[in-house]
Amino acid sequence: MSNSALIGTAGTYFVMAQLAARDFHASCTFGNAPYIDILVSSYDGRHTAAVQVKTARFAQRRRGRGSSKKLDHYEWYLGHSIASVPKTVRLLYAIVDLRLPYWEANYQPHDVAPEVFILPLSSVARWYHNYVNPKGMSRLWARPRFLKPFKDAYHLLRHAIQA
Repeated sequence: MSNSALIGTAGTYFVMAQLAARDFHASCTFGNAPYIDILVSSYDGRHTAAVQVKTARFAQRRRGRGSSKKLDHYEWYLGHSIASVPKTVRLLYAIVDLRLPYWEANYQPHDVAPEVFILPLSSVARWYHNYVNPKGMSRLWARPRFLKPFKDAYHLLRHAIQA
C-alpha cells in the first residue's frame, strides 16, 4: 500500500469495523463533511459525535542500534484542519497505525493488528497549538506513555454520544 488515499481509507474502514463490533452506529462521510470522517450515533440515534481519522502506514519510530532498538515515539500527519474546528463540535480523533512496515520487500499481511488510539479534540488541539507552526507540515508526535490511556479508548466515544 503506497497511495495515501488508500491508507486513509483502510484506517477509516478499520475504525468503522471496530465501532460496529462495539454496538455503535457509524456512517462514513466519504470526504463530504469538513473535518469529519465518521458520524457515530447512539443506538436510538438521539445523540451523535464525529470522528476524524488519521492513519499512518507505520507510525512507530524506533531509536537505538541492533538489539537495543526500542520504540521511541509515534508520528502521524495531522494537517491544519484542527485549527478551524469549532470547539462546540463533539469531535474525537481516531489515530490509526496500520503497522505495515515500508522496508519489507514483497510485503505480505501478518498477524499484527492495527493499533487505534481514540483522542478527544481537546488533547489533539492542545498538542497542535503548543507544538505546531501553522505554516509548516504538522505531525502528531507522541510518546507511547502519552498514548497508552487512549489505546482502544472507545469508551470516550460512548461517553461523547451519551453526553
